[in-house]
Amino acid sequence: MTVNLQVSEEIARKVRAKPKYCYENAMRALLWCDELDKDHAYYVEGIAVGYATRVPFHHGWVEVGDEIIDPTFTPTTIKKLRAPNSTPASKALFAQMRSEGLAEYARGSVPTYMPVARYTHQAVLHFVRDYGHYGPLDEQALDNALVLLARKPMS
Repeated sequence: MTVNLQVSEEIARKVRAKPKYCYENAMRALLWCDELDKDHAYYVEGIAVGYATRVPFHHGWVEVGDEIIDPTFTPTTIKKLRAPNSTPASKALFAQMRSEGLAEYARGSVPTYMPVARYTHQAVLHFVRDYGHYGPLDEQALDNALVLLARKPMS
């Protein structure tokens, strides 16, 4: 699997992707973007390891064929990332993370993606209609995957 950086950026703009809303960003991409082949596209929940922090976390993205479309990890969204509180130290840390993230992205470096579950366009459509919100669809599976990853010996 490879990340299509160009399509990810285009879709991030189209769905107005927001930082920290990966499930919503990915589901909107699958539901709203006609350029994605719905017969071969999947909403995916799994674990990603970010290039700036190297910390694994729950994440959502889209897979089409052998490509990953991730509207959350693009320059458009990274630039919107803000510190959770207003202390000078946290603002400086987030500014540094934004700058490192944009530099890594410019070099073509992308997060590491580990899928846990894939869902069709129809499954996502039913979930959003029935529950009125955007994922995650199976948070317990994601928690279990993080636990297994933490138990894996470091190489």
